[in-house]
Amino acid sequence: MPVPKLFALHVGHNKEVGETLILAKVAVHELDWDIAEHYANELSGRLKSVEGFLGFSLWRNCDEPVNHLLLYRYRDEEAADEGLKVLADERFLTEVTTIPMSPPDVIRVLAEEFDGDPIEASDHSCFLSLSERVAEPGYGRELNDEIQRIFAELRLISGYRGSIYGHRDTLDEEIVGIVVWGSKAAFLASLPPKIVYEVKLYRRVV
Repeated sequence: MPVPKLFALHVGHNKEVGETLILAKVAVHELDWDIAEHYANELSGRLKSVEGFLGFSLWRNCDEPVNHLLLYRYRDEEAADEGLKVLADERFLTEVTTIPMSPPDVIRVLAEEFDGDPIEASDHSCFLSLSERVAEPGYGRELNDEIQRIFAELRLISGYRGSIYGHRDTLDEEIVGIVVWGSKAAFLASLPPKIVYEVKLYRRVV
């Protein structure tokens, strides 16, 4: 079976340089949520055998519960490659569910900052916000500076747990931002009065 396409963030800032985070967005029907949780727990157990595997978590979209986000964290790219070999030996989530859904939505991102607690260190009461922004051609640096300023401000909000942001490896103008919150109220407090770009909110499942 071909390895599912995923997207990876190479993490620096206050964590060990070279750390890699793999993410996959996938749709799971409500009738298959128990299967998805069982799959995630089983897969997490398998990945613990991979040298350099640091953690895994599964999140459900708060506004569109059918949509889920799987996150895998590794020490470096080599460890992530080993993790993908384990995934290649397993059936992917959409192949174990009973109701067929769309294939994973995937990208690859190179992170520029990783702050706070690791994502998988959060408990099941936590929320995760995900933003994907695209600048006009040639204005990637300006957008990056804006994101850096925004994330510095987010760290001051009560309930902030940690964050990652970075750009797609093939497009400097597209930046992905991830923030973990201790509560939905903390996330809502982070939103500006006028929302100019989409921020998706997820709640931890596994």
